[in-house]
Amino acid sequence: TSIDEINLLKSYIKKLKDLKAPPEKIYLANAMLAINELTNISMQYFGLGKENKSPTPAEGMLMMMKSIDSKKSIDAAIKENPTFSDAYLMRAHWIFNSTYYSMVYQKQMDEKKLEDAFNKSMKDFDTVIAYNPNMVAAHFSASYICRLLEKYDLSMKYLESAKEVMPDDPLVYIQFGEVSALKGNKDAAENYIKQSEEAFSKNKKYNYLSNYVFSKACLEHKIGLIEKADTDFSKWLELIPKVDLEYGREIIKKVKSGEWFEFMTR
Repeated sequence: TSIDEINLLKSYIKKLKDLKAPPEKIYLANAMLAINELTNISMQYFGLGKENKSPTPAEGMLMMMKSIDSKKSIDAAIKENPTFSDAYLMRAHWIFNSTYYSMVYQKQMDEKKLEDAFNKSMKDFDTVIAYNPNMVAAHFSASYICRLLEKYDLSMKYLESAKEVMPDDPLVYIQFGEVSALKGNKDAAENYIKQSEEAFSKNKKYNYLSNYVFSKACLEHKIGLIEKADTDFSKWLELIPKVDLEYGREIIKKVKSGEWFEFMTR
């Protein structure tokens, strides 16, 4: 998140108001703004290569206020339009992430609170899927949260529903492979990589090429296909913009040294 993106969101909100857009869309845009401002502050402390240090009391209070503002705006959007699936999706993320990642950072896991946040967020994900079953992001996100809490069978269930919506999406098969790897089934994970490559060959208009190549390389590295992973990491570096090259190389170092999961969850 950058200041430019925050300013762009502010311009977008002004344009929505000028066009007299539906109130729920303005509420949701305000929620996105608050989340981006929160992220902009937090990345000063928790970003890649940053020391794990605490914000000042004033910054901590500002972060808390931005988090509260985003939740209020999301709730207002849902109140305005109870079938607004985008708002339920954002709230599902907010409920789980605000609980899980604060616990990870503080190194104090409260299983009861975490399970409560999980159940509430999954209820919102299921609401999104009920209103908009073709929103693949909801299936993917629900699967990912299940995976974090080692609910692997439920994670697979959401991936199956994602595959029904987008059978030629190679990332679906990569996610299947990730869950299989976590369950200790290397052969299944490798088979899913092959299925992802087949899906990719059919999906010539796939919009997330660099994301797919990077995700595939991470999974290959995880299950010991080091040479193949290195080839895909190199391919990924060629795909991303030059401005991101150093960031990309730093990520690869983290993946290869085993520090990636620690970085992503601290």
